Amino acid sequence: MSGTIIQLWLARAPWSKHPLVRHSDRRDSVVAVLAVVFSLLLLPVAATFGSVTYTDMNTRAAQERATASQTMATVTAPPIQRDSMQEPAVPVRASAPATWTAPDGSQRAQNVQVDSDAVVGDTVLIWIDPRGEQIAAPKTGVEAAGIGVVVSLALWFTGSLIALAGVVAMRSLGNRQRMRKWETDWSTFDEHHGRNIEW
Repeated sequence: MSGTIIQLWLARAPWSKHPLVRHSDRRDSVVAVLAVVFSLLLLPVAATFGSVTYTDMNTRAAQERATASQTMATVTAPPIQRDSMQEPAVPVRASAPATWTAPDGSQRAQNVQVDSDAVVGDTVLIWIDPRGEQIAAPKTGVEAAGIGVVVSLALWFTGSLIALAGVVAMRSLGNRQRMRKWETDWSTFDEHHGRNIEW
């Protein structure tokens, strides 16, 4: 089966001299070849873009880690449950008021993420900036690399999908043109042979 498909494709290739290959077939084949070449050329571009994204995010994460620090926050009130009528069988993450000490010695208070079964007096490790404000944990090198890979794949997949859409659109256009030509040829045949062919 695969051999037949390959032979059919080679027969319709742009360089094929097969007498039954139509101009529209060659055009469709050219578009398909160009789409494959475009997809292949897009690979190093996507890889470069992903690498730049990784480098940028990793640099920013390193800067954040250099200025941020971790401190212990103390829970001052019970966690805010999404549904107080149902106790989860396994502790999940919830939000609870907490306080901590900033680098300058002042006190800060804000909701922090804790386990749903946390009680007043429990402590949780949080990230803070130089002013003592709570911030999200800086991304690690692994997370930055993962984002870079996702960006590369997304760019390549999007470009390849656009190329495939172009191939499908061109083939659809070619099929419509071929159908119109067949109808014209049948009409000419009918006129020359005096027959009435109904579709």
